[in-house]
Amino acid sequence: MGHSLRLRRHGERLRIEVVCLLLPAVPPQGDGPPEHPPTTFEKTLPHFATRVRHLLAAVLKRWGMEGYREIWPPHEFPLQEYRALGDLFDERSGQTAEPIAES
Repeated sequence: MGHSLRLRRHGERLRIEVVCLLLPAVPPQGDGPPEHPPTTFEKTLPHFATRVRHLLAAVLKRWGMEGYREIWPPHEFPLQEYRALGDLFDERSGQTAEPIAES
């Protein structure tokens, strides 16, 4: 794989580190091997969860579950997690989500 993702919780915030192994490595400091420094940012947990939910919805809308299977085999679309995030947001907002058709 060309990317690595590390998530760490810091209280109410989530620290996200992304390492792209496809980019050239940085020369080492001293005798160590070349490094791929992470791109790091922090978000609140609700913000991160909202972005994940929106991105999953966009993937599902564009490719559907069958298209997801074809693009990212052998992984199934994370429908249970998608629904759980939706239920969580619905509880917080008092709204109900649109049903998702399974294929």
